Amino acid sequence: AQWQALLILSLFMAPTFDIVNAILPKSGDQTPRGHFSALARDVAFGTAMVALKIVLMAHNAWMMGDAIVRTLYRLFVSRQNLLEWRTASQAHKAGDNDVGSYYGMM
Repeated sequence: AQWQALLILSLFMAPTFDIVNAILPKSGDQTPRGHFSALARDVAFGTAMVALKIVLMAHNAWMMGDAIVRTLYRLFVSRQNLLEWRTASQAHKAGDNDVGSYYGMM
């Protein structure tokens, strides 16, 4: 449970640094009301971003786990649908690097 708390706290690091950086006004031509309004907006935005990351964390973990399992299955069991590296010279020799071939591929 401690590592989970550390993970969630680490999500707050970037927004916290942004808020700390925004506490002091950058220029003197801004009114205090405008400055604190922008600061409150930054706090709300940072909190929303962290909440969204927490909500989507399980989905991202599932997608990454699925990709790992599929890759291992393809590498060691089926040996099908593996990506193959093509160098730039091989792609150029194949002649399928014009706009028409890309359009046809899509």
